[in-house]
Amino acid sequence: MSGEIPSSLGDLSQLTSLDLEVNQLSGQIPPALGNLSQLTSLRLAINQLSGQIPPALGNLASLESLWMDRNDLSGPIPPELGQLYNLKHLELAGNRLSGEIPASMANLTNLTRFALGDNQFTGSLPAWLGSFSELTHINLRRNRLSGSLPKELGNLAKVQSFYINNNQLAGEIPQEWGNMSRLFAWKINGNSITGCVPAELEGRLRFDIGSTDIAGLPFCEASQGSISTAATTPEPTAAPTPPQTPLQIAFLSDRDGNQEVYVMNADGSGQTRLTDNSAWEEAPSWSPDGRRIAFQSDRDGNVEVYVMYADGSDQTRLTDNPAWDQTPSWSPDGRRIAFQSRRDGNGEIYVMNADGSDQTRLTNRSVNDLDPSWSPDGRRIAFASNLDGNIEVYVMNADGSDQTRLTESPARDARPSWPISSIPRSASNSSTAPAATSTPTPTRTPLQITFHSERDGNEEVYVMNSDGSGQTRLTDNPALDAVSRWSPD
Repeated sequence: MSGEIPSSLGDLSQLTSLDLEVNQLSGQIPPALGNLSQLTSLRLAINQLSGQIPPALGNLASLESLWMDRNDLSGPIPPELGQLYNLKHLELAGNRLSGEIPASMANLTNLTRFALGDNQFTGSLPAWLGSFSELTHINLRRNRLSGSLPKELGNLAKVQSFYINNNQLAGEIPQEWGNMSRLFAWKINGNSITGCVPAELEGRLRFDIGSTDIAGLPFCEASQGSISTAATTPEPTAAPTPPQTPLQIAFLSDRDGNQEVYVMNADGSGQTRLTDNSAWEEAPSWSPDGRRIAFQSDRDGNVEVYVMYADGSDQTRLTDNPAWDQTPSWSPDGRRIAFQSRRDGNGEIYVMNADGSDQTRLTNRSVNDLDPSWSPDGRRIAFASNLDGNIEVYVMNADGSDQTRLTESPARDARPSWPISSIPRSASNSSTAPAATSTPTPTRTPLQITFHSERDGNEEVYVMNSDGSGQTRLTDNPALDAVSRWSPD
């Protein structure tokens, strides 16, 4: 979608949600949007919008989520936004906004996410943020904030990620900041901060996933109520290995207020939430041995790929950059994960090791490549792309070579899925397993790919051979049938 946002949208007085994210919209944000008094969610992120934020948006008294990140907005934040008393998510990162953060924003005490990073804000780090008792995420990185670190921020008992890196902040870290009992992702590098880090944070901060940088500062002495100064990196501990539960299904649910990853047994029993935060989780993907789940989350300010054990423990971020990384897909041997990233300005397919290292781009085009799916032998990856104008299914070798289109229709063909080649769970970690060398062979041919298509008027599930031949519709009804996945057997 391109062009300007029409002011006539402001006439839709009963509208409760407006989502125009990830398009090519340009021009200014129409002040008429401020007439949408019932609006609870306004998402304009990742477009080419310019100009200043209209003060009229302060009239959106019901608004809970405001996402306008990664545009080209400029000028100050209008003080009128401080009237959005119900706001929970404020995302303005990645623009050219400037001036001081308005004092009126101290009224937004229901915020859980406060993201103004990658702008040109000046002034001090607001002490009033310390009164935001529900805040879980702060992103103020890469601005021009100066002055000392306010001790009041030590009251943020729920904050999990806190980025103030690459500003002009100075002085010592207040010992009160050690009270941030849930903090695990923290970056203070690129400032003139001195002294030592409150020792209470030593066992909480995660250094192993690239989400923490304390600028080489030591932890405070034990005599100051701290633990140790011996190392800035916690001693690694063995990752927990949860007991395996056969035949489980990972799924998404917003039954607890926002979208989280759950698991359940194959008969629907034992439904258990694995993630628990105010962020949005999506795209769970099982490792072949059933011990881990990769997924995407925006808990740290933008969409990244994470991994956790099947019981929800040891949730670890694998990717870390300002762009979206999403839709992870495990390789059949469990050693690599393919995913889609926008770090180069458009969607591309990347692959990385299962620990997040060696992130490598496989596609390199000015279009969107998405939805990677590995072949059972690990040699090829199917994906979708709009290279030829509309979204079609393609396949390539696992190193990105020999990219070939498989479908060709005027409609949308997407979400390819190869059959699963899984490692038997009973033998995946057993020292007494027989010395067999052959990989289990699925009962169906591994040379077929399912996908969904709108070629017959609505979305239906199709199957085809891996060379694109034999495209056959499997479902046939007026409802939407999509996002097909093979069972392991």
